Amino acid sequence: MAITGIILGLLAAFSHSLSYLFSRMFVGKFHNSSVILLALSHVIMGVFSLILLPFVWVDGIKNIPEYGIALVSCTLFYLAAQVCLFIAFKKTDASRVAPLLGLKVFFIAMISLVFFHHTFTPLQWVAVALSVGSTIALTQTGGKLSGMCLTWILIACLGYGLSDLGINSLIDHFEAHDLSKLHSTVLSVCLCYILSGLIGLVILKVLPRPTTAMWKYALPFAMTWYVAMFFLFGCFAHVGVVYGVILQSTRGVISIIMGYIIAKSGFVHLEQKTSKMVLLRRILAAILMLGAIGLYYAGART
Repeated sequence: MAITGIILGLLAAFSHSLSYLFSRMFVGKFHNSSVILLALSHVIMGVFSLILLPFVWVDGIKNIPEYGIALVSCTLFYLAAQVCLFIAFKKTDASRVAPLLGLKVFFIAMISLVFFHHTFTPLQWVAVALSVGSTIALTQTGGKLSGMCLTWILIACLGYGLSDLGINSLIDHFEAHDLSKLHSTVLSVCLCYILSGLIGLVILKVLPRPTTAMWKYALPFAMTWYVAMFFLFGCFAHVGVVYGVILQSTRGVISIIMGYIIAKSGFVHLEQKTSKMVLLRRILAAILMLGAIGLYYAGART
């Protein structure tokens, strides 16, 4: 089960890295359009979820009060974090933002410890510290981030962390009602994104009517993000939230490599060029994250 969770976490990281590039592309083309992308992409994902829902529907989910708080909280915290993330993307490159999202492992660990009385082994604490340390190291490469940009990223990390804990509760609820991990994962994704899609529709009602081009450019982000969510929810179902977030943090490595390739290819409107030394420093810092993955896994087995 742990191996399955690790694979799912790494696939989620890759899909997330792709989605960040598409969001950067959208925001770069349509200036001051973060909220529009948020609304459009979630309406698209809501439609995908409505199509999937009949295949995973069970009578037990009619009793919404049993899981409603987890569903609403994880969705609202997630959407708030998305807005903060898009604002950060407007201020710097995706390859600089993605690694910093690894800071959410600290928020989740603290919340789990204080409010859910979750215990961690010494090796697991070292893994959390290593994950945070590598994230901080990445902020020291490629120029200093503005205080405002860093603030938006930290708020996004907190929102995502709270959302991830809600996701875990939602999946646990369905598993407790005798659904398999796969069934619980797909059902949870569908419910979260149907609700997100409805909120997206409400947002579109108060915004200027989006153009056809906006829908077109929102589609790649929506598709890659939606795929990432299945991998991420499945990862949480198999290995838990904290380890899942550490695995997801490998998107920092992936985003850095993607950003370097894109910049070298001449697409400097998406990623600014960096020196090979800066790239090397970023990769070395990101490799620390891979060490955190191994340590957390080792700590879980002691």
